[in-house]
This record gives sequence, structure tokens and C-alpha cells, in this order.
Amino acid sequence: MRSVPRALAGVALVLFLPAPTPAQPLGPLTLGEAVARGLAHSPLRQAAAARVEGADTAARLVPALPNPVLDLRGENLATEGPPIDVFAVLTQPIEIGGKRGARQAIASAERDVSAADLDAVTRRVALDITEAYLRVIRAEALSNALATQRADLTGIVAALRRRLEEGVVAEADVRKLETEANRVGIDALRARLEADRAAAVLGVLLGEEPTALAGRLVVPELPPPDAPDLEPRLDAAVEADPVVAGARARHAHALTSARLERARSVPDVGVSGGYKRTSDYDTGVLGVVLALPLFDRNLGAVARADAAVRAADLDLAVARAVARAALVADVSAARQLAARASETRRDLIEPAEIVRTAARSAYSEGGGSVLGLVDAERVFIEAQRTALDLHVDAVLAAVRTRLALGEEIPR
Repeated sequence: MRSVPRALAGVALVLFLPAPTPAQPLGPLTLGEAVARGLAHSPLRQAAAARVEGADTAARLVPALPNPVLDLRGENLATEGPPIDVFAVLTQPIEIGGKRGARQAIASAERDVSAADLDAVTRRVALDITEAYLRVIRAEALSNALATQRADLTGIVAALRRRLEEGVVAEADVRKLETEANRVGIDALRARLEADRAAAVLGVLLGEEPTALAGRLVVPELPPPDAPDLEPRLDAAVEADPVVAGARARHAHALTSARLERARSVPDVGVSGGYKRTSDYDTGVLGVVLALPLFDRNLGAVARADAAVRAADLDLAVARAVARAALVADVSAARQLAARASETRRDLIEPAEIVRTAARSAYSEGGGSVLGLVDAERVFIEAQRTALDLHVDAVLAAVRTRLALGEEIPR
């Protein structure tokens, strides 16, 4: 009986509890917002940033001097005989020939290399997000267009079946149109699966569930940069290219490495000082240690370092040439694709829609062939597919160009 009051209390608690607030629908997610969110989430970028931080710390912690060497020895350790002699000598190597400056320059060059790698990772992640975002939009739009076309064809097939029962049309015509409707349905399914796959990839890049992206992506309209201010920015854009910046940093690293190897051909000096106790007498020790460069002048390491400098020169020249050619090509592609994409409605969609409407009307009135209708349907969907591909390519080219020019993607 004690359970009854508890049950009543539970019912009362449920009745008087406030109703749960329904989840607010998520707002649109633009391409710029997706890129910014993905860059903040990206483990690849975080790893590259960690390497930059480590290289920066290492550059600040380059030691001023090499570690000293302590020589602590005892002699005459027999139980009987002369008194024990004790030696305690500290030797401090002193770098000459500019070795410390070269070590600092190498650490700075390594920091610059890691910073260039971070920029390269940032651009690659931004492009990966853009491509995944545009794949979702393209696949969803194509899936919707194919689903609409299949529904239209299914309606026409249903009407033809009634006319087949009346003996007005041939069964072969009905079967042909049924086959086309089924083919369009298969294409719609494949487009839907591609949209789901692209959404899954985009969700991973953004750190979100793919279901949270449904219906939120916005078809981007991103024109290429203006032409008048482009030419003066090309040189700066080429030098800021992550591949060029990395090649430049590696070139600096090779130069400083060669400088260090040459400096190593000059022996360092070691200054020694310490304590000596011999035959119960306490004395001091002071000396200089110097390696004699009779056999090893570090010539092999110098030769390898010089070869690395020549290779770095060539790598930097190639990186600059490739970056400039790619940027010029991307700018040209972005402009041409944007101009052509703006004309697809007039040049592709509207003519194909007119042809399809005419073919449907002619066939419904008994004046057209089923093959003509099928061909018109295929022309229409291919026109939509081409328009989608062209728009996606135009946006991707514009994004690639803007990133190369150091611009952010508008949110």
C-alpha cells in the first residue's frame, strides 16, 4: 500500500512539471561559416599549430653555450702507498666561428618551416571543407531534381496505362517510359546516397553530426575577385603561397646549415680550471683544450650542405613558377566559369525546359513519339546536371583564388 502514495506523487510531479522546451531549429550554415568552424575544429590544423608552438619555443631556448664537462678523478687508490691524488677539473667549451649564431638561425628557419606548413594545412583544410560543402549541395539538388522528374514520369506512365487499357497506345511505349522512370529513380537514389556520404564527410570536418547539417547549407554565390586590383597583388600572393613560403624557409634553413658546417671546420676552444691535490698538496689547474684540425676539416659535411643549398635554390624557383602559373590559371578559370555559370539558365535550363514541355504536350495529344519524350526528359536533366556542375566549379575556383590572394571566404 505504501507504493500507492508514491505513484500518486509521481503522477502529480509529472503533471505540474513544466513542459520541455522544444529544440530550436538550427539556422542556415553558409560556406564561410562552415570553413571558419572547420578550421577551428580541425585536428590536422591543431597538430600543425602545436608544431609551430614547439618550434617557436625551441628557437627561444637555443643555449648560449655548450654544456661544460666535469672531469673528477682519483689516483693512488691502493690501501698502502702514496697518498691519494684528487683531480677536479671543469672544462667549458667556447664556440668560435659564429656557431651559436648559426644555431639560432637554424632554429628560426625551422620555426618558419613549421609556420609555412601550418598555412599549407590551413588552406588544404579550407579547400577540403569547401569541396565537401559543395558536393552536398550538388548531390542534394540533383537528387531533388531527379526525384521530381521521376514523379512526373510516374504520373505520365499511370496515364499511359489507362490509355493502354483502352487500346489507344502500344504496350512497348508504356514499357519504354516505365524503364526511363525506373532509371531516373535509380539515379535519384545514387544522388541521395552521394549527398549522405558528402554530408558525413562534411560532418567529420566540422565536428558535427551529419543530421545536424540537413537543410542548412546555403547555395553560395561567390564571384571571383575584381580584375583591376589583381595584377599588383600577384607577386605578394605568390610569395605568400604556403608552398613558396615553405620552400623559402627551407632555403634559409639550408643556407644556415651550410654556414654552421663551415663554422664547424674551425675547432672550438675549451677553457679548463679546477682543483688538484697531489701528495697532500692542494693546487689549482688552469688550461686550454684545442682540437687540432689535421685530418678532419668537416669538408664532407660542407659539401653536402652546399649541395642542399643548390637544391633549395631550384626548389624555391620551381615553387614560385608553379604558384604563379596556378594562380593566373585559377583567376582566369574563376572569371570564365562565373561568367558562363550566370548564363546557364538562359542557355541550358530554359531551352531544355521548352523542349521537354513541348515533347510532353505532343505525346499527350498523340502527335509525338515516346522516344522523343524520353530524349527530351534526358536533355532536361542533363542540362540541370551541367548547370549544377558549372556552378560548383565556379564557386570552387573563386574560393581557391580568394585563398591564394589571402582573402577570407565571406560568411
